[in-house]
This record gives sequence, C-alpha cells and structure tokens, in this order.
Amino acid sequence: MKKIIYLNRIYENICAFTPILKNKKFFAVVKSNAYGHNIKKVVTFLEKKAKQDKILNQKLLGYCVKDFEEAQKISKLTNRDILILIEPLKYYLKKIKNYKNIYPTVYSLEDLKIAIKHNIPFHIKIDTGMTRLGFYPREFLGLKNTLYKNINLIKGIFSHLSCADTDKSFTLKQYKTFIKLTKDLKRKNKNILLHLENSFGSLYNLKNLDAARIGLFLYFFKRQAMEVYSYLLQTKWARYFQKVSYCGTYKVKNKEYLGVVFVGYNEGIFRSASNKAYFLIKGKKAHIRGNVCMNLIIVSLPNKFIKRGDKVEILSEKHNLNYWSKILKTIPYEILTSIKGKETFIE
Repeated sequence: MKKIIYLNRIYENICAFTPILKNKKFFAVVKSNAYGHNIKKVVTFLEKKAKQDKILNQKLLGYCVKDFEEAQKISKLTNRDILILIEPLKYYLKKIKNYKNIYPTVYSLEDLKIAIKHNIPFHIKIDTGMTRLGFYPREFLGLKNTLYKNINLIKGIFSHLSCADTDKSFTLKQYKTFIKLTKDLKRKNKNILLHLENSFGSLYNLKNLDAARIGLFLYFFKRQAMEVYSYLLQTKWARYFQKVSYCGTYKVKNKEYLGVVFVGYNEGIFRSASNKAYFLIKGKKAHIRGNVCMNLIIVSLPNKFIKRGDKVEILSEKHNLNYWSKILKTIPYEILTSIKGKETFIE
C-alpha cells in the first residue's frame, strides 16, 4: 500500500486557519508520529516554510508530542519549544536536563515536586471537564501558594476542550473555569502562556488566551494531507451463491466480477468496513465483498475492463476522511493514526 503525504497541503491548511487565530499563536500538534504523517518530515517541512513565511515564523510557537522519544526525534530540527503532553517527567528526568527547549507537562503532585526540586521549567495542566489528565480546579487552587513561589518555572498553563465540536455551552463553561483559575497567575507573570483551544476550539475565537494547539486542522482542514492507494492482485468471476472471504458473510447473487486488493486490517482498513465500504477504481465504486482480511480485501469490480495491477483509490480528497469516519462510525484521528504503508512525500 502506498501512503502519499502532501506536505504542501499542510501548509495550505495553516494558511487557511491562521487568520482565524487572529492575535494568537499556535503549537503544531505532531504527537503520535504527526497523526501518521511522519513527525520528522512534518517538522522539517514546517521549519523550512517558516524561514520563507514571516507570518508562519511568528505564529508557530512550537510542537506538542506525546513522549520524550518523540521530543528527541525533532529536537535537532527546531529551536522552538517542544511540549511533552503525556509521559510523566520522572521517566526522562535525567535526559531532559540536556535540552533547553523541551518542556514537560505537569499534571500530578509528584511531577510538580520533581520539577521544582530540579528547577525544570514546565507547563501545568488543569482538568476543566475532560476528566482525563490534569489537576481538578479544587486541586489547582490548593497549589496556588506553591505556584506563586515558583512562578518563574511556569512556562505555560493549559487545559483540554472535550466537546468543542459538539457542545458549545460545555466548551464555554470549561473556558470560563480556565480563565478564572489562571488570571491571577497570569497577572503576576505575563510571560506565562495560556493555551486552551484545540483545532475545533480555535473556531470559538476565545479571548485572553495566548495560543492554541492545532492538531487535526494541520492535516485535514482546507485540504486532506494524506492519500492512500493500492492495486489489484487478481481478478476473477464468481458465480451464483459462491461465498466470499472468511465466514462467507457475502454470497454472490448473480455472476459477479471480483478483484482482490492488496490491503487489509494490518494496513489500517478496519474489519468493520466489511460489506459496508467501497474503494474507487478508475473513478467508479468498488464495494467490499465479505470480511476484510489481514492483508487482502475482495471488492466487486465496476466493469469487466478492469485488470490485475490497476490502481485502487483507498483514501483521497474525493474519497475522504469524512466518508470513512461515517461508514466506520469513528473519528478521523483513529483512521489517520492506523494507516500504514510505504510513504511518499510531496512538497
């Protein structure tokens, strides 16, 4: 399977959403291998573009990663801030001291004590309603004296919007809670970065925030940055009542021209696509017949002129993430981070 990453489309997406941010800057979220787009390639490309584009250079604060391993991968590619979102500080404490632009996220009392003891600048996370990582508001209030005493170590304060794309009232409730909790610390140290908005949250144009963390919109906003193609390994005619693939979940009703595509759930096409989804071959729909296999999928070919070796369009701007998210009853993030294949990059 061939995975084509259009890096130029990522730049188009950035040009499209930066006006929405207005006076805010942004972190590019490149965690989980840049949502499957290759973290090194994406960061290298963005740094190259930032040298050519003054607005991007000004707006791009840095990068968000999931752990220290990802931070190390891009540390030599940029002088901008790198924020580790998930991995606890204690697991890379000795290593982080060798880097000036890598910052941990502190969301537990244990890591807060470690950061203060070792004089390590950090971002601190508040749980304003996600019920995931972060200090609950009441816990954060209990830390105020400690934070005031060590305010010069606080590089940023942030939270995460849980329903920005589905629930406006809850999103605004989270925002109000966040501003209320952080305003005194911000007043005492204006250099503290306040960042709350994710991709969908950035559309709210919330006030009194310094930055947004943009993830999905990097890869799927104006343009879809990833396209995926494979090819037909074999074509064959199937006749009345023949069963297709594992468990025989599809039976041929009449004579049908079938093709075997070199792709499967190992490459990120979920088994739940069985007998539901379709690919495109020469612009025509090729419906999946039977269960998706590990590396193979059988499809109904749209006409008899299609032959072995013909290209199969799995994911493209025409046959895009919106379609796949709907048919698989999931979100674009899960699809992007699941897809595997030989990578080609286009700038």
